[in-house]
Amino acid sequence: MGKNVFFWLTSFLLFSACGPTLSPFTQKLYEQNSWKESDLRKIQFYLSEDIVLKREDERGYSTIKDGEIEVVERGELDQVIIRKGTPGVFLFSPKEDRFAVSFESTDERFLMFGPNPNRAIVIYY
Repeated sequence: MGKNVFFWLTSFLLFSACGPTLSPFTQKLYEQNSWKESDLRKIQFYLSEDIVLKREDERGYSTIKDGEIEVVERGELDQVIIRKGTPGVFLFSPKEDRFAVSFESTDERFLMFGPNPNRAIVIYY
């Protein structure tokens, strides 16, 4: 029994030490390293939280009945969820403080990231 515990503990420590260490990608980090676009293409980015994209088809209409608005028909809701930990790659930078990052195998679809004083999504690298 003692040998099994030692084996599993040693295995756990060995494999956990080999795992990647993720750090938040911040403006300060970016400026300290003076990375260029060619450098950013070599970095593997990961999402720190889920991103949910929603689009509602607005084919519905409403009526006013007895002073109340009544939605008669609603459109369909399309939703795309990009899960926390999803790897992404840098594609291009249209401005100094904006990055296009793709989370798919194609470069045709991407999300733009940049500073937002009201909300921050941390992208790990």
